[in-house]
Amino acid sequence: MRTYYSNEDFYLSAYLLTQNFRLIEHTRQKGLTTFVFESTDNIENAVNEYYSMNAKVEPMKYGNSIRSLKSIIHSYSTSTSNRGNRNEYQLHKEGRR
Repeated sequence: MRTYYSNEDFYLSAYLLTQNFRLIEHTRQKGLTTFVFESTDNIENAVNEYYSMNAKVEPMKYGNSIRSLKSIIHSYSTSTSNRGNRNEYQLHKEGRR
């Protein structure tokens, strides 16, 4: 059975992307975006490292993750079609774009 980790913290989600956790989907309700990641044994450790300010990250990779998530968030306001919860990042990683 698959388990998932979800949160609404934009910068934590960018950090998780830099740590190679897989973004499964995202939803937006009442102006808040929820990011859903595939949960692994290490995801809770990564979250704890982030919030305890012990996380180490490569700056360029973190910046790229921030830009990717911003694209996801802004695609909600510019899209007139219903793309569902699958994001451009995931489709690209799956080789479908």
